[in-house]
Amino acid sequence: MGRKYFIILSLIWVVIITVLSLVSFNTSKIVTIQDTDKFVHFAFYFVLTLLVLKSVKDKLKCKYLIVITIIFIYGIIIEVLQERFTFTRKGDIY
Repeated sequence: MGRKYFIILSLIWVVIITVLSLVSFNTSKIVTIQDTDKFVHFAFYFVLTLLVLKSVKDKLKCKYLIVITIIFIYGIIIEVLQERFTFTRKGDIY
């Protein structure tokens, strides 16, 4: 599998994360386990990090630092968007 494949998968994963993070769901019918959202966040962003790392050229200096920084900034942007533009979601620093 080539870089283009992982670029496409990364973009699809970003769209999935963005939609799931900004769309409101009826949570009254869903049984929740405490702190499950932290695990889900970790899993989503871990998979995104792996996909992006596979799509970036290996010759890039500081590849890991750049990718992790960009994904960290993306996560912050999503939290700000949740706080500012949704009614049922709240941004969370954790």
